Amino acid sequence: MLRAVPLIVLGLFFAVAVVWRSAYHRRHFAGSGVVIFSGKSPGEILFDLGALVVPILLLGQAVAWWLQPGLLGPLACGGTSSTWELIVGAAAALASLVLIVVAQLQMGASWRIGIERGAKPGLITHGLYAYSRNPIYAAVDLALAGAVFLIPTWLSAAIALGTWIGIAFQVRREEAYLSDAYGSAFADYARQVGRFVPYLRSS
Repeated sequence: MLRAVPLIVLGLFFAVAVVWRSAYHRRHFAGSGVVIFSGKSPGEILFDLGALVVPILLLGQAVAWWLQPGLLGPLACGGTSSTWELIVGAAAALASLVLIVVAQLQMGASWRIGIERGAKPGLITHGLYAYSRNPIYAAVDLALAGAVFLIPTWLSAAIALGTWIGIAFQVRREEAYLSDAYGSAFADYARQVGRFVPYLRSS
């Protein structure tokens, strides 16, 4: 039964953070909010591909971990997760999910997966965004750390590291768009609020 915990936690995470939020956005605002593959640069295309591949890899691993951990063979960093690793991993993933849902709701109509060029739905600076310019991405980083504890494989570690790097580059592209869209309002906001961590005013 414990081997099913990673699948349950990660399944819930993606179901709420992506599927539910897209449905919520479609119901309350125009469109689903998902605008991946709208960019033309190699970096944007690669990031958007990752947004599709990462959930598939993590959920696929979780299914294999549940059915038979041995199926992962040399990818595994030891045996099945210990109870404490499951607790730490589940706590990190679920805490990140709460932060993501709160941040998504605070974004309202401005929420997007991807960059919608030309759109100006509004600059969000309240709630969690008063402490972090990118609370959703910060929470995703936390969730990926939790996934490494839930499914301790080299693939989990590679996914986490690759996604962290991808997020760092994507945030700079998104902030360049926000700077173009909102000008001095975003510049003033960026000077006061850290990119990921509260009170760390990274530029």
